[in-house]
Amino acid sequence: GASGKAREGRAALAAGLVGFFGMLTDLRFTERGRLQCGPHVLVDYLMEGVMTRDLGPMTARGQVIALPGVHHFRFAAGEIVETVDYWDFKVFQSQVAA
Repeated sequence: GASGKAREGRAALAAGLVGFFGMLTDLRFTERGRLQCGPHVLVDYLMEGVMTRDLGPMTARGQVIALPGVHHFRFAAGEIVETVDYWDFKVFQSQVAA
């Protein structure tokens, strides 16, 4: 299954980013495509990094993560007001287990 948890508001968006930055070192996103329709922007990306912090029962052992996903941004008045991130948890889990 994919994630797909919506985050609304500046504080929620910032908290989501802090969580990723804290779990993965050398974190980088490569944009592979973009589609805009009105206030919506979809970004196809590849997220890469090294897992350096445990996530629940998943133990960090320096695993290299390369996770494709799609990020849905909604804009209003020139600012991001909501994001939803879609990626396959099973792909992530298999990389963590490797």
